[in-house]
Amino acid sequence: TLTKPWVYWRFVSTDDQESIESYAASAKAAVAAYKAKLTLQEVLTTAESYYNHSQDNKAATAKAALQSAISTAITVYESASATESDVTTQTNNVTIAIQTYVMSGAIPDEGYPFDLTFKITNPSFNNNNADGWTIIGGKNNGVNNAEYTACEFYQQTFDISQTLSNMPKAIYQLKVQAYERPGFATTVIPNYVN
Repeated sequence: TLTKPWVYWRFVSTDDQESIESYAASAKAAVAAYKAKLTLQEVLTTAESYYNHSQDNKAATAKAALQSAISTAITVYESASATESDVTTQTNNVTIAIQTYVMSGAIPDEGYPFDLTFKITNPSFNNNNADGWTIIGGKNNGVNNAEYTACEFYQQTFDISQTLSNMPKAIYQLKVQAYERPGFATTVIPNYVN
């Protein structure tokens, strides 16, 4: 039996084909710009929070530069004709302005901490290696332990660290997503299941 008894064909002229391809390229570009704007929106939310909930202390020039970067980025964000490249450039500019402001002596208001993850090299191991980290112990002293955006030490003792320099005087909170299995898989998995 035929599952698709009818096949529809449509023949188009070269002009129609070019029109369709042009429309598809425009749609693809619009989707790319939209996705870039989602990222810019997140960065702008952070930038505006830092701007509105901090004291500039010795960072008045950097705070003014942050405000300027925010204003320019909002103009691009609101533009219907902004390309992915335009939006990405603004995302990068605002990110740099945030980092400059944070490192220039700005003081966050209570309850509005700054995120200094940008000071950590390879914070999420998302380049699938342990670049930037010092690893002592573990398999081959840390060699080949970072894969698939994680750093794994399988039933071993290890130390992993990174030295950060030129950090502002502050109280810091470090958060790490980690998993620990207390024992060997042969005993832990049945205990977990039961």
